[in-house]
Parts: sequence; structure tokens; C-alpha cells
Amino acid sequence: MDADGLLASAAINLGLALVALSLFSMLKKQPGNAPVYLPQRMAASDRAGSSSGGGVLPLGHGRLTPSFRWIVAAFRFSEDDVLRRHGLDALVVLRLFKFGINCFTVCSFLGLLILAPTNYSSECLPDTIRSNSMELFTVSNVPRGSNRLWVHFSCLCFISFYVVYLLHKEYNEMSSRRIEHLKYHRKRPDQFTILVQGIPLCSDHGTYGCSAEHFFSKHYRTYQSYQIVHDIGNIEALKMLASSLDKKIERKRENRICNFGNGSGLS
Repeated sequence: MDADGLLASAAINLGLALVALSLFSMLKKQPGNAPVYLPQRMAASDRAGSSSGGGVLPLGHGRLTPSFRWIVAAFRFSEDDVLRRHGLDALVVLRLFKFGINCFTVCSFLGLLILAPTNYSSECLPDTIRSNSMELFTVSNVPRGSNRLWVHFSCLCFISFYVVYLLHKEYNEMSSRRIEHLKYHRKRPDQFTILVQGIPLCSDHGTYGCSAEHFFSKHYRTYQSYQIVHDIGNIEALKMLASSLDKKIERKRENRICNFGNGSGLS
């Protein structure tokens, strides 16, 4: 790889990142995408009885122009604010990005300050290739059996242990965050509901309730109550059929009245 190819690759990646950020900023401003980008804010406004639209910009207020001010504002939010406003899932995604930044920052420093000078100072490649190639900074410039390979091995071990340490730290912190969130968050029945299908009919009483009660009674420590939900697809189909028949009858009746009126006028 030469320097021109490296610069072209970096420019393409930077351009794709700018396009993705621009699309995100424009799609977030569209009212039709509010349930995707602002679900909790819309739910809060619905509970409050307001119709502000969850902070969606009206037409003509920069909805079709990309903006990057939200990136600076995102760094100002603390983890408690993210957890309170956007929930635990948003905090997990944010911590995932921070984990990637911490990991690749350390890897970049090791590569630029230790591995690149070590590889460049070796003389394994011919002079014709050394003059115009980026392989001078790679491990291919280190000869086989050289003691410089121990530098690569040491850096690899350090990066491996550092990543394991970061994963262990993130796991402990997110576990404590999750426990606190579940402890202080208002409990909702839908968070602890299990859907069971295929409940058999009780042969003695001819109902499904007996089988459901017998099934859930085995989990008496966590079981609270049950609610039988029936498939109303057939009922909805019959209702639609009845509605269409009613419309046809009304249409026939109107046509009959019109024909009767026209016939009486002609006579």
C-alpha cells in the first residue's frame, strides 16, 4: 500500500461518516420518524395530554438541512441524564461507543509510538520497495527470527489484557446500573408477563381456565394472575363480512327507493 491509497481510503471513510451523520440529523427532524427517534418523549407528551409533537421541528425550520450541533450536545449529557431521559438501552449503546473509543485509542498510541518506529527501523524490504511503500511501517519489514518480534508479542499481550480489563469493568458497571434501574424504576406488569400458547381444553369442565390455573400454580412463588386472550381473527373476519353485507343491503335499498320514485313519477 502506498501513501496515496491510504489517503484515498481515509477520505472515503470520512466521507461515508459525514453522509451517515447528515442522514441521521435530517431523518431525526422528520415528523414521520418521531416514533423511532423520540418514542419516550412522545409517550410523555401523550400522558401529559399535550400535542407538541415531541419536539419535532415544523416545516421550513431546517428540517431538510443537516446539522451537527447535536454531537456537541450529546457529549454534555451525563450517564444519569441519559438513563433518566432515554432509558437503559441508550446508556448501553453509549457505553459501547465509549468502550470502542478507549480500546482503539490505546491501540493507536501503541501502533504509532512503538510498533511503527520498530517496523520502520528494520531493513528487511529491498530498497526499491522501501522508497515508495507504506509496508515500511508494518510487520512485513521485520525479518524472520528478529528480536523485534518480541515487541509485537508484548504489545499484543498488553492489548489483550487491556481489552479483558475493559470488558470486566464495563460488565460490573452496567450490571450495577441495571440493578439500580430495576430497583428504582416503576414496575409495570408488561415487563414481567409471559405469553403461553396452546393451552389445552379442560375435559372435566370444558374451559381453558382450569388448565391455565393448573399450569401456573407450579410457579406459585412468582405467579400473580393470568388473563386468557383469544384469537379474534375469525370474529374480525365475520364482522367485516357483516359490514360489507350491510353496505350492500343499504345500497340495494337506496337503488330500490330511487327506482320506485322514478317509476311513480313516470306513471
